[in-house]
Amino acid sequence: MRSSIASGVRIGVSGHNLRFAREDENAGTRISRGWRILGAVGSSLLTVCASAVSLPYCGDPRVSGECIYRVVPVVVSTPGARGSFFRTSVTIIPFGPPGRLVFHPTGRSAADADPSIVFNGEVQTFPDIVVALGRQGIGSLDWVLPFPIAPGVVGVPELFVEIYNDTPDGRPASEEDAVDPSARSFGSQVLSIGYEGSLIVPDTVRRRFSIGVRTLQAPHSCTTLFFLWDSGSPLVPAAKAQLSLPPDYFEQIDATTLFGTPLRPNQYVTVFPDIGAGCSTIAYGVSVDNQTNSPSLRIVRASRFRGF
Repeated sequence: MRSSIASGVRIGVSGHNLRFAREDENAGTRISRGWRILGAVGSSLLTVCASAVSLPYCGDPRVSGECIYRVVPVVVSTPGARGSFFRTSVTIIPFGPPGRLVFHPTGRSAADADPSIVFNGEVQTFPDIVVALGRQGIGSLDWVLPFPIAPGVVGVPELFVEIYNDTPDGRPASEEDAVDPSARSFGSQVLSIGYEGSLIVPDTVRRRFSIGVRTLQAPHSCTTLFFLWDSGSPLVPAAKAQLSLPPDYFEQIDATTLFGTPLRPNQYVTVFPDIGAGCSTIAYGVSVDNQTNSPSLRIVRASRFRGF
């Protein structure tokens, strides 16, 4: 659902959208990731409430069992514009306990039925992690461990991720960080309530530019705010937008569509969770060169405390 609001654009998830029908019908059936769809209320945005027990993050000191160690905000295996085909390569260096990678497709919250790969103590490389998981398209990835790893332990596992254009004239890949979902405050790649980060708008004549969001766990829907600024005009934004999404949810959208207006060089975007209706969120910007189709991805870091 996309509708205009005062001084900006609001994009939400409709409770009547057919792509959510299966999740509505299976409400309350999930075990480790128990989000139940309660239906549309108010402005017809999807309302999501906690049900059962979600898989915790490994950074929580109270956790002793299976937990989410890292989140890769976007992985792809899909054709793009101008003859491109984008894939995501993943290399795992376990250095410790076995675990699994879980793929969450775009357009719905994480579910127990989402495909996963179990790995052992060996180094493994997947040239196309999405295809290896039996899927195509775009989504995000959770790295799940059987138990937390104590800080300072020698042999911490590592994950190397690259997004690349798999064509004969493909150009260098863009590395992507695997984000600690427990991280908070300045410098973190998780935007928690009260913190904001920024993205520089690339040369939009030469590059295509999109913005992505992976919401994290919350007992309610998550609203993320976006302000577009002209360089030298720090008081009044050129445009505003917001995404209202369920928790544990991934969405990527063309930046022009998000703001409802073409973007220009020398502009920048600030991103932050809404203080009253937001949740901890990972946001990123990705641009693709129109000539070479080479991708460049940057995850937003918390660079300013806005207050509560």
